[in-house]
Amino acid sequence: MSQEGTFEYSKRSGSVELDKEFYTLSEVIKITQLSPVWVRRMIKQKKLAAKKVDGKWLVKAEALRDKMCDLQMSDERMERRSKGEFDGAYQVPSLKSCDIIERQVRDDAAITEEARELFLQRIESYREYFTSRLVAIREERNS
Repeated sequence: MSQEGTFEYSKRSGSVELDKEFYTLSEVIKITQLSPVWVRRMIKQKKLAAKKVDGKWLVKAEALRDKMCDLQMSDERMERRSKGEFDGAYQVPSLKSCDIIERQVRDDAAITEEARELFLQRIESYREYFTSRLVAIREERNS
């Protein structure tokens, strides 16, 4: 990703030409296609660097590029999740957590049988994922 020029951001707004040093709040909203509430919240939580000039928020182009990259990665992760693919431990509970969740799901009377079955299937898919990763890691170490 270059410091200036076109930035490919396919999920939300296609190719975006970031050719200015600063962007107003309304420009950021248009480029990212996020709600004004979310953009303001990111600024307030310091997840998007911005400064107030003459009562208006300005976002530096570099900060906007970084946030767009984060959003693109998030979109890609959500797409992989929807397909049942996992790409890291932060998305999949540990085996110990799987055991705890399974016990809670089995014991919770408020959960319908259909929902219970879906939970248990997902937990099983997590266990299969971990098992396959452990096998791959062991094979790498042994070779």
